[in-house]
Parts: sequence; structure tokens; C-alpha cells
Amino acid sequence: MTSNHSNELPVVSRGSKSIQIDTMEPTRFGMLKKFSFIVRCFFLWLYERVVHETSQVQDVLSIPQDESIVYLLSTENKHDFLFLNDLCLKTGMPLAYTSNGRSTLRYSTLGRRFVGLFSHSKKKATPDELALAVVERRPILLYLNQFGLHERENRQITEETLDNIVKAAQTHQIRVHFIPVGVIWERRAETYRHSKFNELYGTPTRPTSVRRFLSVMPGVIQLFFQIGKPLCLIHHEILDLNKEYHGKELRLSLNDDIDRMHTQVNGPKVKPHQLLLREIIESDAFQMELKSISQSTGQSQEELVKEAHKILEKSASKFSLLMCKLFTTFFTPMWSFIYNGLYYDTEKFNEIRELSKTNRLVFIPSHKSHIDYLVLSILLFQHGVLPPHIAAGDNLNFFLVGSLLRRGGAFFIKRSFRGELLYTACIRYYIAKILEEGYPVEFFIEGGRSRTGQVLQPKFGILRMVAQAIQANPSMPVKIIPCAITYEKVIEDMGYKNEQAGGKKEKESFTHLIKTTKLLISKYGQIYVSFSDPIDLNQSLEILPDKPPVTEQQLTANIDKMAAELMMRINRSSTITISSLLSCALLNSRENKVLVDKLLDEAAFLLSLLIERRAQITPVLQTALAASRAALLPAGNSEEMPAINGQNMHGVDLQILASRLSEPISETIRLFKQNGTVKSRGGEVQVAPSDRLQLAFYKNIMLFALLDDIYLASSILSLSEEKRTKPELRHRFGLLMDLFSIEFSPVPIDEAFEQAVEWFRRRGWITLNDDEVHVEENAVIYLKKLWFCIAHHIDSYHFVFNHFSSLKEVIEEAKFNTNLLNLSKTPESDEMYLPESRSKVIYAHAIQKLQNIHCFEVFYEQGGRKSVKMLKKSANVPDEIMDLLQSLKLN
Repeated sequence: MTSNHSNELPVVSRGSKSIQIDTMEPTRFGMLKKFSFIVRCFFLWLYERVVHETSQVQDVLSIPQDESIVYLLSTENKHDFLFLNDLCLKTGMPLAYTSNGRSTLRYSTLGRRFVGLFSHSKKKATPDELALAVVERRPILLYLNQFGLHERENRQITEETLDNIVKAAQTHQIRVHFIPVGVIWERRAETYRHSKFNELYGTPTRPTSVRRFLSVMPGVIQLFFQIGKPLCLIHHEILDLNKEYHGKELRLSLNDDIDRMHTQVNGPKVKPHQLLLREIIESDAFQMELKSISQSTGQSQEELVKEAHKILEKSASKFSLLMCKLFTTFFTPMWSFIYNGLYYDTEKFNEIRELSKTNRLVFIPSHKSHIDYLVLSILLFQHGVLPPHIAAGDNLNFFLVGSLLRRGGAFFIKRSFRGELLYTACIRYYIAKILEEGYPVEFFIEGGRSRTGQVLQPKFGILRMVAQAIQANPSMPVKIIPCAITYEKVIEDMGYKNEQAGGKKEKESFTHLIKTTKLLISKYGQIYVSFSDPIDLNQSLEILPDKPPVTEQQLTANIDKMAAELMMRINRSSTITISSLLSCALLNSRENKVLVDKLLDEAAFLLSLLIERRAQITPVLQTALAASRAALLPAGNSEEMPAINGQNMHGVDLQILASRLSEPISETIRLFKQNGTVKSRGGEVQVAPSDRLQLAFYKNIMLFALLDDIYLASSILSLSEEKRTKPELRHRFGLLMDLFSIEFSPVPIDEAFEQAVEWFRRRGWITLNDDEVHVEENAVIYLKKLWFCIAHHIDSYHFVFNHFSSLKEVIEEAKFNTNLLNLSKTPESDEMYLPESRSKVIYAHAIQKLQNIHCFEVFYEQGGRKSVKMLKKSANVPDEIMDLLQSLKLN
């Protein structure tokens, strides 16, 4: 972006009108239309590095011409003024007519200075003159802290000016827009430590001119590494003409707005690490907790304090914005080698940035890769939101990497600490403390990375701790931000395949990290970050200052209800990638070789359903659809269907859609071929049986978007024609939803079933006659395509339940799973079951389902240092479940 310094007067577009700047010629205290040669040479090139949000500028440009604008800067400083003046020239925002600061002629051209010598207005504008400019609809600039004034005198003059502006606006019924502008030159948090150096040099929030210059000056390191670009944030407040204002309150409010911008980017003032831990341990609530633990365990309170300090010292983050800068500097260019780009919804992101000013944010993303830890933090840092403190497994706290991650915001916790009263208390109070201090928090509700691609069942430990933090402080507003991080291809997919096939999980270590440098020669497609609508945790848990405290039983019920909503939002915000579409199309056949033309037809069918369901699809797919929008033909049904990119569609010509998918599908085949997942030759794609499990990871990502259709299609196929009634279908639909509830988070059954029936009816697949359901003959092929999407899960559960039926002895759970894996590799299993169904993880889920429906009694035996989970058969699998699985196997 270049500055507009030509002699031609720029046009400012505001609202529905356009005006020229020369109709409001600024005074010697206002903004400049052209800078001096020295300013252009030595300053403006520095300001090119400052990042601003286009949407915030558009908010200013949309203000109607007959309303007034008041720009606000925290202090009278030349860097802030010159940057804002330059930004107005670049973007077309109106120039300030005058200000309460010093003359700006020293930054202007020689000609403008000469004219200024003969100007009559050589004194600063008075509060009355500033109010008059507002009445005349002329933009003005106010410095909340003027240069050269004592603090008390500065407050009095600023408050008097604001009082006059408010009175004049209310008298003349003029809407006034206050535009606080925060320019963050230095991405560094303030500390509580006071030093003589800061008195001379300033602080990150209140820097001197020298500090600002050195912060924005791109030195040698910054030229090469671009560490921490400065940011400009613009807030927008509209004066309420019917409300009574006082200058003091308004000044404090506007100052708070600017301070919140700094806190939003750089976080709260940083307390020394040991001080933070000491405040946790010495708090009255924690001491009461220690007293209770002491009574339960018999340990003295002094011993518990020492142990608590060790736990916190080992777990707590040592967050540093400098480390976030270094991570951003290092990983941004590295990702350009590994990935082809990162996509996110800017509109949703801007909403989150606004929420961060007044709320504590808790980010809960899906978890499919170790890269997840970095993606969200770097994205937030690059766009002016403070990166979160992240709950990470202690398996990542290994040599060198652990200390780096700790400074990047990670705090380490055990995978399981059930029954460890002191450890639980330490982690709970630590999370409450960092939320109270004003830091965002991030944790993965699935517990660990998904090895299967689908979003796993929630673990409630940390979510309950966050809820308890609100319970202790109901006035603290907390918003949960559900989000999904989706990859075209994850870097660990080969490891996931090996683990599912029975291999041991490779322990994280520095040596293992060095081995991953081979990633730099591979390409893994795009990354997509999708944010869902925030959840107000205080409202969801019914924990509000004006309401009575909730009981423990109510809190548990509220957490369960909110977690179900949270998981649904994460699932629905997941982006359907081309790799998911391709994998599903490839695996929707028992054949290991698929013609490309058939593959495109299968992908087009699946995509047409995703379009109807308004699933979140990648920008590449959106572009392909937009290019073919004119050629997408209505298909028979005149009832209105959902819109894609703003255009109503009644159906899609699958041949045209398949032709549009040809290029992106071919690109993804090349990506998979490069990574050794598939082979292609002569218009045919080949998948080895051993690689189908790897592709199933990507297939599973998209299944939730079509799950209602899949369940209904499977229910229809499991019943004979005479039994296909609506009540029976609903019963089968519910059975499937419950059976696979560990694989896919369940949703309200009535709503899901009725919607699926309506979609099938609109597509012309079924007709309804009262409760009777008739399936059209030409629709059976489509129903089988949908059923096959989940056939590998059906195979896995059928295999486990079959072998469970013959189980007669008490067996260790791990041994039972190993036996299943060995049995699945026999020739008989090859003929009966899909290769991708042989998954250690899915077998474990099926075993867990047997436990949930009380087919097992579970007890533990001590085996060495660890207790071993033992299973004892207590009942057979219900007949209707076995009948359902058997009927689906026959299809």
C-alpha cells in the first residue's frame, strides 16, 4: 500500500455521499494533506510496516457526512500523529480539521509553512472552538494527554473539552462518533517492576518518542525475520444523545478503550513467575483447600504447601510475548515449505477480537495434530489478539522443547490425575488465576489427538475447572470459542495408521523432533481454521452475580448440556477439504482400483449433498462452484433448497459438478501420490489395502456433515420393504445414533430424524403415505452410497461384538484388543471385513460401548506399578443391536 501524496485532492467517501477534503481545509493544528520531504524520506517508510484492519477503516468510512467524527490518541506524540495522518491519506478517512495539540506545520511542506506564518490562528484551539468544529461536522483530533501540561491541568482541560463537545452535540442533535486509535508499536507486555530505565525510556503502553522510533525502526534482525509487526487498532463509540455524560467519566472510558487495545494485543501486566505462584498458594481459598486435603490424607499443611509449589513449578507456563514473536518468525516461513496456505474467516475473527476486549476467552479447538498448538497461537498473535495459555500433555515437556513451549504459553498437565486431590487443586487454581489475570486459555476437550479423523468424545476435567473458576468469581465474563483446525493432510497420518494397525505410539523426544525435518521437503496442502459462534459460559452454566449459586448437581447437568452443544459446534465448523472428499470417494468401494471418471462422479454426488446441508467447504471448492454457478441446473423439485454463495439452488447437475471438480481432485491425487498414499496411472487411482486405513482418517472428517443422511439411509436398508414405517425407521435411526455415539457426538434425535426424512423426500428418494415409507427404485443406489460411508465402522463393531459373544473367561482389556487385531488379519476376515475397519482405536471404542451397555463388568488388578483393567462378561449383546449390524453387513 502506498501513500497518496500527489497534488490531486483525494476524495473521501462517507456514507452515501462523497466530499472533497479541500472543502474542510485543516488548520495549522489539524492533519496535513502533504508531508514535508524530510517526513516522507525518514518516517513514512517506517509506517508501512504497521498493520491495520481494513474492516475497522471501513467502519469510519461508512459514517454519514452529516455526523461528526472525533479521533482520539492517548498521548501527543509525533509518531502516533504522523501514522494516523498518513493512514487517513492512504485510506480516504476524513482528515482532522483541528486538534488540541501543538502546530503540525513542522511536518508540512515549505509552502504550507510559509502560508502558516501569516495565519491568524496561531494559538491552540480552545474547548469551545473544538466543540464548534464538531457542530460544523468537521472532524477533529483530541489528545487525551497533551504535551507539556501537568497531569491535573491536562485532566481539567480534556474533561472541559469533552463536556463542551457533548453539550454542543446534544443541543444541536448531532451524532458524534468517537474513534479511539491505539497504535501498538512494540509487542511486549508491561511488567509490575518499576525501573529508572522506564522513567527515561517509557513503557510499552506509554512509550517516549525515542522508544516508539526504536520500536518501529526495522533493524537488521527485523528486516530478515519480521519480528512482531506493529499494529493499529481502531475502536468506535457513538455518543448517545439521550444520555447524561460527565467529562471525567467520558475521559476515563475513552482512556480505558485505548488501554484495552493494548491489553488485547500485549496482555495484562506481567507478574514475576514466582509471585504468581505464591499468590495462588497463599490465597485464602487455596489454603482452605489444603486444610481439607490435609484432613483427608493425614499430611501436614506445611508438607502440602511444599508439594503444591513443586507441582505448580513443574506445570505452570512462563509466558513470553518475545517467544511468541520468535515462534511466529520461525514457523511462518517454515510452513510455506510444508503447507500451501492458511485460511480463516476474517469476519468471525474480528468478532473474537472485539470479544477479547471485555471478556475472558477460552479457545476449544479440535485436535488432530501437534501443529494445532502453534496454528491458533500464531494466527492470534499475527492479528493482534493475545495468544492463549495452552493446556498441554506432559509428554511434550521433554528436553529443550518443553521449556520453549512453556514460554510460548503452554502449561503441562498429566494425562490423568483422577483421585490426586492436591494435583487437581493446583491445576484448578492455576487455571482460575490466569483467567483472573486476563489471559486467554486454550485446551483440547478431546484430551488427545484424534487418530481416526473424527472429533472424539469430550473429557470434562478442564472444562469443569473453568466452570469452578467462574463459580468462585461470577462477575468474571467468560466466552468459549469453539473452533476446528482442519488439514488437507496431517503430518502424523502415517504414525496414526501404524498405531491403529497395532503399532506402539512413538514417544515424543528431541531425537524424534529432529527426524521430522524431512517434512520440509514434503507438501501437505492447506490449513483451515474455522470459528463457531461463541458460547457465553456464565449464561450456559447459570452462574451470574444476581442469581443464587448453583448446586454441584446442577453444575454437572449444565456442563453436560453445554458440552454437547460445544461438540456439535466444533463438528459443524469443521471444514470439508478436498482430501476428505477424495478419500470418501475412493473408499466408497471395496475395489482397490478406481477409474478417475467414477471417482469424480462419486465426489460430485457427495459434494451435492454437502451443498444442500450447507456444510463448511474449502475456498477451493467454493471457487469451483462459483465458476460453475450459471451451469448448475435445477433438478426436478421446485421446492426451495438452501443457498450456496447467495444463490438458491434446487439441485445440481452432477456431470457439470464433476467436471468442475476435475482440477482440484487431480491436484489432491498428486498430493497423496507424492506422500505415497495412492498410486495413479492411465486414468486409474490405486489404493493398497494397507493404505485404506490412512485414507479413512480424512474420510471420517466429513462424515458428521452427512451423518443424519447416513443413519437414515442405513436404517432404510436394514429393513425389509414391508417394515419401512416411519416409527420403525426412527427406532433404527436412534439405535444407530446411540451405537456410534462414541464415534460421533449425538445430536437431538427428533430434529435430526425429521430433517433427514424431509431431505430424502425433497430429493425424490422416498414418498410418504401416512407412516408408510416407500423407497423409489432409482434411489437405492444413492442410499447404498451413503450406507457405505459408514460401512467400516459397522464392520469394526460387528467384528468386536461377534468375538465378544464367544468370550468365556475374564480377560485384560489390552489383551482382548490385541487378540482382535490378530484375528482381523486372518484370511476369513479379509473376505468379510473392509481393511480400514481393522483399527485398534475403533475396536477400543466398540469395547467401551459394550461396557456402556453393561455387557462387561470392569475391575482392576495390580500388575507391577500400574493397575490393569480387566473385563468380565456379564451379559450378551442385545439381540436388536446384533440384528441391526447383521442386516447392514448383508448390504
